[in-house]
Amino acid sequence: MDQPAKISGSLRCAATGATIAMLPLAVITFLVFLKALKEPEESVERALIVIQFAGCLIWAGGLTGAVGAAKRLDIKSGALCLGIVGILLGGIFQMIFAFDETFQRTCLSFTHDFESKLIIILLITLCINLPIAIGAFMMSGRLSAMKKSGTAYLLLAFLPLIVFIIVKIFASNISSYSAFRNFMIFLSALPLVLSIVAVSGWWKAVSNARLIEEDNADEPDYLTAETTYVEQPATPAVPATPAAETPRPAQQQPQQTFAPRSASSITPEQKKLLMGMTDNELTNIINNPTLYANPAFVDEARRTLTKRQGWEAIKDFSDQQLISVVHDNIQGFAPEVLDAASMELLARENQDFINEVSSLSIEELQGILANADNYYDGYIQLATRLLNQRVNNPGQQQ
Repeated sequence: MDQPAKISGSLRCAATGATIAMLPLAVITFLVFLKALKEPEESVERALIVIQFAGCLIWAGGLTGAVGAAKRLDIKSGALCLGIVGILLGGIFQMIFAFDETFQRTCLSFTHDFESKLIIILLITLCINLPIAIGAFMMSGRLSAMKKSGTAYLLLAFLPLIVFIIVKIFASNISSYSAFRNFMIFLSALPLVLSIVAVSGWWKAVSNARLIEEDNADEPDYLTAETTYVEQPATPAVPATPAAETPRPAQQQPQQTFAPRSASSITPEQKKLLMGMTDNELTNIINNPTLYANPAFVDEARRTLTKRQGWEAIKDFSDQQLISVVHDNIQGFAPEVLDAASMELLARENQDFINEVSSLSIEELQGILANADNYYDGYIQLATRLLNQRVNNPGQQQ
C-alpha cells in the first residue's frame, strides 16, 4: 500500500521561500519611511534583491515538489503551476529592476507621461501577482488558509492603481510636512501589510496540509488500531438522536476500555485510499455499488464525498458560527457536515475549540477515542493529537 501523499514539507519549503522573497525590502522600505533606518546604499539594495530572488527559487521549488502530492489530495496541479509562473516572473523582474538602470529609471521617473508609466507598472504587478492569486484561490478548496493569501495577492496585483486612487483623493488635503510624512508612511505600510498577510497564509496552509496528513496517518503504538484513525467508521458519525442532544466531549463519561470495530467496517488502508481519491473517483464508487463486495466501502466513499461537500458549505462561516453548528446544530446539518465543521475549527486552531478538549484528562481523551462513534472528526483528531503529546511529554500534562 502506498504511503499517504505528503505535501506539508513541500509547502513549508514554499512558505520559507515566500518569506524570504516578499518581506526583506518591504520591511526595510517601511522602516526607512519611519526614519528608523537610513536609506540603504545601492549595493545593499541589490544584495537584498538577490536574496529575494533566491527566495523566489526556493518558493517555486517548494511548489514544484508539491505537484505530485497535490493531485492525490485533490488540489489541482494547475494551481501550483500558476503560482510558480508568477513567482518566477516576480524574481526575474526584481533582478532586471536592480541591475538594469534604464528600466529602473523608466519605472521610477514620473516627470513625464505619468499615466503610461502607471500602466507599465500595473501590467508588471498584474503579471506577477495575478497568477499567484488565482493559484491561491484554487488551492483554497483544500487548504482554506490560501483564501486569505489569494486576497492579499489580488490586492498586490492592483496596488499601483489603488495607491494612485488614494493619492488622487487625499493628496490635495495635505498641507504640512508632517501630514505628508504620515501619508507616505501609510502608503509604504500597504505593501508590507499585504505581504505579511500573504506570507502568513502560506504558513497556515502548512498547518492545513499537516492536518490532512494526520487524518491519514497510521495509529500511535500505544492505542489499538480500532480507535486511532481520524475519520469515522462505517456507522454514523453521531448517534441518530436530535441535534440538540448530540454529546460533547466535556459531557461524555469516558471509559477505560476501547470499543471494537464492527466486522462490516473498512480497514485503515481502505480509508486512506478513499481519502486520496478525487471527487470524481468517489462518485464512480457511489454510482457503482455492485462492483464492491463490502457495502461499508461504498458507504464510506459516500461519507467522504459528503464531508467535502459539507466543508464547501461551511468553509466561509465565522469561528463562532462553526462552534454553534457543532454544539447546537440549529440548521439540522447532516453528521458529515458537522464532521467537516469540527475539522475546520481544528484547521483554524480555534482557541475555544482547542480549550474545550485540552481541559480533559488523559482518561477522558481515551474515552473519546474509545467511543469515536459519538464524536465528530475534529474532536477525535484533536483528542488523538493531545493524547499523543501527553504520552510522549508527560511533564507537560495539565
